[in-house]
Amino acid sequence: MISLIFSGSLFVLNKIFSVKSIECNETEIYSCSEIVNASGIKIGGKILFLNNALAEIKIYDKFPYIDSVKVDVQFPNKVKISVDKVEPTFSFNLEEGKYAVISKKNKFIETRSEKSDDLIDVVGAKFSIDRCIVNYEDKSVPILLEKLVNGFNANGLSLKEIDITDINNIIVNYDNRINIELGNDSDIDYKIITAKEIILKKLSKTDVGRLDVKNIKSENRSYFYESND
Repeated sequence: MISLIFSGSLFVLNKIFSVKSIECNETEIYSCSEIVNASGIKIGGKILFLNNALAEIKIYDKFPYIDSVKVDVQFPNKVKISVDKVEPTFSFNLEEGKYAVISKKNKFIETRSEKSDDLIDVVGAKFSIDRCIVNYEDKSVPILLEKLVNGFNANGLSLKEIDITDINNIIVNYDNRINIELGNDSDIDYKIITAKEIILKKLSKTDVGRLDVKNIKSENRSYFYESND
């Protein structure tokens, strides 16, 4: 009797809590129907047993130009899928003539056969790609890259290259003409602001060379070495 009651209750719940509506925001590249189909969620499915995490992974893995996914169950009958389009940000040299395009959130997007002027070249990072996730050997790298991009963007500076071959001697390239030596990642925002002041107020728009601000906080000194090339 108890088994019959339980089975009957479950049947009623499944009827009441079934998927009747699926909402999602489409991107410039992928339509809502493509995103919903990739999720595996179907109208009439059992909302009580819906695996949000699995649906998110399916969408994320299938579409290179989607950077984040959120599947939200809204009882009793609605599912909402929210996606953010990817922001291609970095270029990593894979091998001769091959470049990996990586998003700001460290998603592998695609491989290109030539460098792109709109991406920031990253030199010296040791990494592997699992599915479409970039895994760095040094776990501090993604945080450092985010700090640098945000810092340069906030100060209106054009960041062209990040060299982290030596994590304690970070070198970034501004405007394809000035290499800025930042040292380690301590006081990085202060170093970027100082570099901006020097570049905009003390250097000309045609100056080419190397700007050393790595000890600016401790020594209150910076150095500019003009290139002779």
